[in-house]
Amino acid sequence: MSASLIGQRVGNFRVVSLLGMGGMGAVYEAVHEQIKRRVAIKVLLPMYSNDEEIIRRFFNEALAVNVVNHPALVNIFESGCLEDGSVYIVMEYLPGESLGTRLRREITLPIAEALRIGLKVAQALSAAHQHDIVHRDLKSDNVMLVRDSESDEPRVKVLDFGIAKVAARHQVNAVRTRDGVVMGTPEYMSPEQWISSRDVGEGADVYALGVLLFEMLVGQHPFSGLPTALMWKHLYDDPPALRSALPAAPASLDTLLTAMMAKKRAARPNMAQVAEQLLRCAKDNPEDGPRRVEPMGGPGGGPEGAPEEAIQMAPNPTLMDPPRRAAMEEDETRLVSKDNFPTRLGVAEPVAGSAPISAAPSLMPSSPQSMTWRVAVAGVALALVLLLWSLLRR
Repeated sequence: MSASLIGQRVGNFRVVSLLGMGGMGAVYEAVHEQIKRRVAIKVLLPMYSNDEEIIRRFFNEALAVNVVNHPALVNIFESGCLEDGSVYIVMEYLPGESLGTRLRREITLPIAEALRIGLKVAQALSAAHQHDIVHRDLKSDNVMLVRDSESDEPRVKVLDFGIAKVAARHQVNAVRTRDGVVMGTPEYMSPEQWISSRDVGEGADVYALGVLLFEMLVGQHPFSGLPTALMWKHLYDDPPALRSALPAAPASLDTLLTAMMAKKRAARPNMAQVAEQLLRCAKDNPEDGPRRVEPMGGPGGGPEGAPEEAIQMAPNPTLMDPPRRAAMEEDETRLVSKDNFPTRLGVAEPVAGSAPISAAPSLMPSSPQSMTWRVAVAGVALALVLLLWSLLRR
């Protein structure tokens, strides 16, 4: 499929190049033959054309951004089906690079620029939350920095609502996340997201933005390690204080990030409050001068290397029996109690990051056959932990 569409027509557009490939799809550059408008076309592989749930989630991305209709979201304006059964969506072409690509090159950003990017993301997701749409996979590779001919500062675009939680009222045939299914990218996942993505709310996006702000300022995530270790840290460990790694950061920003990454979702501000606080933090920030970032312990925390992979984990019917589930919903303090081990990793499906060139939103989830070794190791380790935990409960 990598070259099969090049030179062919998709609707009124002629495909001119391949921008990126993933295990479940590809993104192409195309041009409207009459008006010469450049677009990006995301195409799902034909082998998934019979999976109704995958197709509905694929089109949900277009649905979500058009329901919200915010300038900081990528514009998607057409969808359809090819002769071979592949479905596609047509979106605006975004010249620039992802935030993840820039961080892998520059490591950190000046405080003022990180606040500006964070504010634009917060405003876009606040608008999404007003329509009961939760992104569920915010990360640096899903934020695009778009070149702007009228400004030295790039425009900010939030990408990839492919695994977003969209309110049923917006859908004709609602896609519902099954209980126990976990979705997201481990470095950015909130404590409740590790339990199940079905019941997450806007607090999960707030938590992920807190991680993203920390990453932009410090050059690494608050927590690092394999998915098993990451889960424990997100559930039980306090995130490092921003000013311990970046003494020049305003105290108000340090306080805000701590609140955004609170273990209890009820303790986090909503996204509109985050946007308001980021504006205040910008006023508290002195002119960016020479900066010194203190090294943080732990391997693998920096942005060097490949983009983070999102994971989708299969539900385990024995994972949460109804009484235990009800108890956890009644008393969320169980989330921070090590006596209550809430979940385990199942079979994972990595999601590719955004294309490494001036392209469009990141690709759809990779196929199950491309499961990474680190998730497989994590699954074995967690199975052993769960076995020990179950024995101790008897």
